Parts: sequence; structure tokens; C-alpha cells
Amino acid sequence: MTAIAFNTPSGTKFIHLSITAAATGGASVGLYEAPSIDVDEGTELAIYNHNRTKTATESIISSIATTPVVNKATSYNETQAAGANISVTTPLFVKYIGTGGKGSIGGESRGTSEFVLAASTQYVILMTSLTNDDTVNNITLDWYEHTDKD
Repeated sequence: MTAIAFNTPSGTKFIHLSITAAATGGASVGLYEAPSIDVDEGTELAIYNHNRTKTATESIISSIATTPVVNKATSYNETQAAGANISVTTPLFVKYIGTGGKGSIGGESRGTSEFVLAASTQYVILMTSLTNDDTVNNITLDWYEHTDKD
């Protein structure tokens, strides 16, 4: 099991999220809204701004921690995910991937997997191996932030 989780901020600035994931074996990948996750169990991830003309701009998402850190997400390996007691109930997207050239999601199908996330909400992208093999999983998140004009 591999996971990445984060909190979206309150306010009128929204996250447009796309997920790319790959595995060396069969796996399921899901985006879940409002999961239950014990804090301070994962590893804080650095976030890189793809707009290199605005390198000082930080992301508005925050980590899963007692004191959440802005411009960080939280990643979980199998041991950390078990310690975090991740529990999901609201799937927004679940996709099964496998081997034989069908081991990934994302890429050219961005429009079918882009989500505008709700404010003040926690999300987790959870990737679970479907076999007992030593499957290698990779999750990449790409997003942009905008202020709604409504």
C-alpha cells in the first residue's frame, strides 16, 4: 500500500488535481474524500512548483499532522499507512491497473481524471497492490490552484 494525503485550505482558492500512477503488478488506485487518517504517521513531501517563473509561490495545501505544514503533503509507505489507520468511505475515482503495458493511469487522459477539490477537506490517494508480490508503486500528483470567479 502506498498513499499520499493532504488538506485543502478554506477560502475561494481551489485545487485542480490530476493523478498519474504506475505499478509493476496489479493494483488499485483511488482518490478518496474526507478519509480518516491518524496524524503524524507519514513523511512530509516537498512540493515543487512547475511554474519556474514564480519560484517563490508556495502551494496552499497542507500536510496531515498535528500542526499541518503549508506547502507539504504527506506520503505513506506500507508500514506508515498501517500506523496511520487510513480508512476511506467516499471514493471519487478508483481505477484498477495491471501488468502487460496496462500498469499506469494518467498521462494523455488528463481530462478524464482531473478533479476540482472542495475547500477545507482532507484527501488521500491510495494505491493498493492486488497480489502478495513485491510490487513497486508510484503516485505523482499534478495540480494548479485558482480563485473561482463565481
